[in-house]
Amino acid sequence: MIKRAPRRLLSRASCCLALLFFVNPTQIAQTKTQLPTRTAHVNDFTGVVNAETRQQLENILANVKLKTGIEFDIAVVDSTGGQEISVFSGQLALDWGVGSHNSPKKSLLLVLAVGEKASFTRFSRSVQRQLPEGVLGEMGQRMRGHVEAGQFSEGLEAGVKVFVSAIANKLGLNADDFAAAAPAESTASQSTASQATPGAAEQPTPEQTTPASASETPVAAATPTVSTVSTVSTVSPSTDPAAASRTRRRSTTRDAASSAKSSASFVVDDAAESEEVELTLTRPLEERVAKLKAFLERRPESKSASRATELLVSAHAGLGDERLKKGDSAGGIEQLMLAISVAPVNASERLFAGVISQIPLNLYLRGERAAAKNAANTIETKFGADPKRLLAISGFYLSTEQGSEAVRIAEEVIKIAPNMAEAHQALGLGLHISLRLEEAFAAYKRALELDPNSKGARRSLADLTRAFGKAEDALALYNQQLAAEPADKAARAGQVLALLDLGRKDEAK
Repeated sequence: MIKRAPRRLLSRASCCLALLFFVNPTQIAQTKTQLPTRTAHVNDFTGVVNAETRQQLENILANVKLKTGIEFDIAVVDSTGGQEISVFSGQLALDWGVGSHNSPKKSLLLVLAVGEKASFTRFSRSVQRQLPEGVLGEMGQRMRGHVEAGQFSEGLEAGVKVFVSAIANKLGLNADDFAAAAPAESTASQSTASQATPGAAEQPTPEQTTPASASETPVAAATPTVSTVSTVSTVSPSTDPAAASRTRRRSTTRDAASSAKSSASFVVDDAAESEEVELTLTRPLEERVAKLKAFLERRPESKSASRATELLVSAHAGLGDERLKKGDSAGGIEQLMLAISVAPVNASERLFAGVISQIPLNLYLRGERAAAKNAANTIETKFGADPKRLLAISGFYLSTEQGSEAVRIAEEVIKIAPNMAEAHQALGLGLHISLRLEEAFAAYKRALELDPNSKGARRSLADLTRAFGKAEDALALYNQQLAAEPADKAARAGQVLALLDLGRKDEAK
């Protein structure tokens, strides 16, 4: 005969099961993995980084903070405890307050796991705009070979040098200055302050205390108890006005609490989606493409969708260039054409000018002339309603001395924007290349009429004026150009030739 378990034991067992179901998985993961304590910019908890490299990187990162205000820390750990390195690095970023996405501090955290031979870089939203485009992906790529070969010191050195070079170039600084010995930092004082305040490391940050969604907020905080609802429902508003007023206040409070929870949920979701998109920059190009495509398929209405699309265009273009360099013409052309295809018609000027409009010339210079022509035609069809973007295609034809095509595009632009000086200048250049000199002269003259400060139009007009034997008029134009831009060597050469044509040899000399 089986004895029944006492009711109290069953009740306790039920409570335990309930607790298991409601424990946050992130808390379980953090319990399993003991997070190390930060002591400096370079935190090697394994001993794999040699002393010379560690000191060199410490100096560089101290200078990065001093010169740019960016906190860049490194953590080298034995293992991630069976977690994905992206998850582990997120926990460490929260614990250290470095590289966490929502942190107000401009910071990055590079985590290198020796056992997994993997690295991952986290960065705060506040530092995002200051980072050069694609720098984290380039860092990961430069590190990967060294890390996979077990050359951890070399890998870290390569990654940090890529970062320093890129940030120095963007901010107009000298990259070599970052290697100089840096002044003593406040790391020791931070450590002392942490020790002087018991439990300081365990204090939850705002990121840790903010619920991931409204569902994690206790229901009791916004919902009255059953007895309260019962009491209210049995009182007639007509007989107890005060009770009616209390009921309205409770209802308003519940609505406000519900709205606040809903808003908090959206804010957290937006931040998480933004972080998911930005972290793709730490991935190799091929993996980046896959992750961005997957994100856009899952979250087409996300606030981060436009950013994800722009990064996808850049990733396709970068992957295409990478494959062309390796001799994979078909693969390279395919990726570059995908970049044009994926790009939105209302793409930002930075994306269009820096990536899309450069694709035809990239292909042309690599000997893929048919593909270059196809790319130019595709861009013309897609972006042709915008005169400035259409004019960029004329620029491609001018740079490759395809005069007739440059003329055709410039004439299309003038139909859309008749008073656009740059279009008349481009038309003049196309006609000039095609040796239609009289027409080119008229186009340059019109460009200068529309924009009297157009240096290119004035110089080109001066060149043709001199070619037509009007040296005095040409000299006047060259002098005007040099007054506006004294360093214009082409105008200076034209001035000398015009003086020689006029027989004024001493002045020419």
